[in-house]
Amino acid sequence: METVESVAARILDNAVKEFWMESPWRWTLGALETVTLVANTQDYSLTSPSTGPTDFLYVVQAYTTDGVGPTRDLEIVPVLPVDANLLGQPSKIAFIAGSPAKIRVHPVPGALINTTKIISIYKKTAPYVDRSTMYSTMTSLGLPEDEWFHVYCDLVLYHLYKYADDQRAGGVTMTPNGPQYTGQLGTYKAKVWEMTQREKLPIWDSRDMNAERPKISK
Repeated sequence: METVESVAARILDNAVKEFWMESPWRWTLGALETVTLVANTQDYSLTSPSTGPTDFLYVVQAYTTDGVGPTRDLEIVPVLPVDANLLGQPSKIAFIAGSPAKIRVHPVPGALINTTKIISIYKKTAPYVDRSTMYSTMTSLGLPEDEWFHVYCDLVLYHLYKYADDQRAGGVTMTPNGPQYTGQLGTYKAKVWEMTQREKLPIWDSRDMNAERPKISK
C-alpha cells in the first residue's frame, strides 16, 4: 500500500527531473577536463577521474581554441568510427565511455601550428528524490532555490493535479502551429519560457530570445 510519503517523493522526483531536463540551465552543467590536441591522435583519455565525471550525462557544447584565432564549434555526435587515415581540422566530437573514458575527434588532427585545446561542457545527471531526500532543500538537490523555486512549485502542483486526476492539471495539444498548453501545465510552461529569456543558455539552444511564447489556452 502506498503511503503519502512515497507518493510525494515520486511526484517531487518527477518534477525535479522534468525541470532539470527542460533546458541546459547553468546549474545542470559542468566542465569536462580540458584536452590538448596532438598531431595524428584521434582519442584522448580523461584523467580526473579516468572514467569521466560521476554525474556525466552527455556533452552539450564543445569547441576548439588555440588562443590566437577564433574558436571553432564542434558537432557533438553519439558515435565516431576509428579512422586514423583521415587527417584534417577536427569538426566532430564524441564521448567514449569506459575506463579510461575518452574524447574522440574527427577528422584526426594533422600538424598543429599552435597549441590547440578542446573545451567541453556537459549535462549533469538529474538528482534523485526519495523519502530520505524529499525534505532536503532545493539547493542540496542542485536547484536554485531563491531564483526559480516558484517555477518548480508550479511544476509540482501540475504533477499533484495529474496524480489526483484533477482536470486543473491541463494538458497539451499538438497543432500545425506547435504545442498548445492548458491549465496548470500551461502556467508552468509560460514561466519556463520566461526563464529561458533570462538565463544564460548555450547559443545553440532553440528557445532563444527569438522563440515564441508557448501558446496557452484556458
